[in-house]
Amino acid sequence: MTIKLTTFIATVSLLSTTVASIQARQTDRPTCAVLTLDAREGITTSQAASLSDRFAVEFDRLGQYTIVTRRKMREVLEEQQFQASDSCAAASCAVEAGQMLGVRYMVYGTITRLGQLYSVNSFMIDVETGAQIRSATTDLRADIETLLTEGMRRNALALLGMPDPGTHDLARVPLSHRDFAGRTVDPAPPSGEQSYIFRLDNGQAIHFVYVRPGTFEMGANDANSDHYPKHEVSLDAGYWIATTPITHGVYRQVVESADGSSVEASLPVDRISWNDAIRFCALLQNQYAGQLVDGMVIRLPTEAEWEYACRAGATGRYYLDGDLRALDRHAWHRGNSGYRPQPVGQLAPNSWGLYDMLGNVSEWCLDWYDAYPGARQRNRFMGQTHKVLRGGDYTSSPHQISNAARTGVLPDAHEAGIGFRIVIGKPVD
Repeated sequence: MTIKLTTFIATVSLLSTTVASIQARQTDRPTCAVLTLDAREGITTSQAASLSDRFAVEFDRLGQYTIVTRRKMREVLEEQQFQASDSCAAASCAVEAGQMLGVRYMVYGTITRLGQLYSVNSFMIDVETGAQIRSATTDLRADIETLLTEGMRRNALALLGMPDPGTHDLARVPLSHRDFAGRTVDPAPPSGEQSYIFRLDNGQAIHFVYVRPGTFEMGANDANSDHYPKHEVSLDAGYWIATTPITHGVYRQVVESADGSSVEASLPVDRISWNDAIRFCALLQNQYAGQLVDGMVIRLPTEAEWEYACRAGATGRYYLDGDLRALDRHAWHRGNSGYRPQPVGQLAPNSWGLYDMLGNVSEWCLDWYDAYPGARQRNRFMGQTHKVLRGGDYTSSPHQISNAARTGVLPDAHEAGIGFRIVIGKPVD
């Protein structure tokens, strides 16, 4: 008995040290863990686990708390012989789990299905006091995939009291109504409509956000780089840009190809030539023209559009404004990717809600690649042999990826680490 008790105490000490090390790395944010939502009527335990994993990812992206990974949480609770599962339906249960994990806050809740109506209820508990400090309810009439991608995001936002910008089908939201540059538009855009979902026939979806017109400083004042000099660029028209690179699931549906059919649908397409990307845009345009507003086309972003969206108002080397220590939370590179592409949208976005703009896969732009002119430019094409690649990839070093870094590759090249994302905007000559 003494040996068992000693082993138990040592295990508790080791696990507490593990969680404490997480707290020490990010002391500016309180620690929190997300238990598996309790599966109620119409929900299987495996569905509840997947939805809870997604909820934890969405909660972490909002950056208010340091979230203990679900895997680490399960390891600790199993070692502590917490209970048969890692779900809780009562505050006292969540407090007990939080004490074992050594975190300040715990999130628990329930999920129920009645027909096509899903109801997610979440609660946040202060482990030290046992008091419930937040709660949220999200009702969504949808399929399980939409609940996974949208419902959990909405509930995470609601639990933190943050506004939901909303998501809308393009067919329901005329693009001509958008202008976030402060100008008067007639008719005025409905409040909060800043994003939409472009739905494909196989259940895959492409999420977009709107980027308003504006002027910014493009490039950098590093005389030894190909992104010199820094120069002012004006974008006179807004555009919609995909929130992630195009994935295998989306690409297979549009090009009707079995290539890569065994690859996880959420991984970004890789080894894609510029010509392949252009063909994808044309096919998508033809197949889903009914979802487009007149005068808008599906295309690659210009290089200026790409950098403007990547910076999202930032002026430093990275869209996290130069904080290299935070890069691992935003970008897959050689130091954290395992030298392979990673599922899109897993790390934190930039301030405009765009994921994987740096790292994971490099992204094609519409422009020919050439040296920058020193004068003011407006979406200007340069050169006639190589096409522009931006963002760096999963093999790049942290110092090789930045808001301004650029390179050129032949348009018919199929190289590792090359993918693309798309925009919907006015045609470019």
